[in-house]
Amino acid sequence: MKPGVDGSPFLVSTRLLSINVERGLMARLDKASRDALPAKDFAGPHRSFPVNDADHARAALMDVNKAKGLTAGEKSEIRAQARKELKRNHPLPKHK
Repeated sequence: MKPGVDGSPFLVSTRLLSINVERGLMARLDKASRDALPAKDFAGPHRSFPVNDADHARAALMDVNKAKGLTAGEKSEIRAQARKELKRNHPLPKHK
């Protein structure tokens, strides 16, 4: 059985991802915009995961386990930085 609707090995197919980007449901960052971001807006080595906004922070959290060549510590730091960005821009409501 094929996980992706278009036969891709990923649960969310590349076709669905491109449709979501086209519809504006996912963040898109072109090369010029990415290059213009300061180093503080990235998590991971070599500017590997942009976390400049909530959409990219969520993407980093979802994709960090798929990344190859990262140590457990680097993955942990990426998750922490992505969560920090999410809390900063979209704080969770406080329970009474």
